[in-house]
Amino acid sequence: LDSIAETLESLEKVPATVDLLRETQLGVLTQAYKDHSDKRIRAVVKRVRRGWKELIQAAASAVPDVEEQEPEAKVVVMPTHGMAPPGGPDDDLDDADALIRELDETTAEPA
Repeated sequence: LDSIAETLESLEKVPATVDLLRETQLGVLTQAYKDHSDKRIRAVVKRVRRGWKELIQAAASAVPDVEEQEPEAKVVVMPTHGMAPPGGPDDDLDDADALIRELDETTAEPA
């Protein structure tokens, strides 16, 4: 039992990285010792695993989530050729106004 505790204490002194923990699967390997009958082993495993957990959480919070990043605004410049189509932006606004009036009329409650 002393050798298990000493090995775990040695692990505690090794500077861990997220990649190291992922490659070695130390979290999985030490899982069984969390409920060990020896109090010293349980205490060391708890300390080691807590340190690893804090390391992983710190690394995760240092990397921003893609979902949280603001999308960059993109400006699309359309080439102009000097020939405007019949009608123009004002005709589009007139059409939009007409649609809004029609919608208002059809959804208005009878008096």
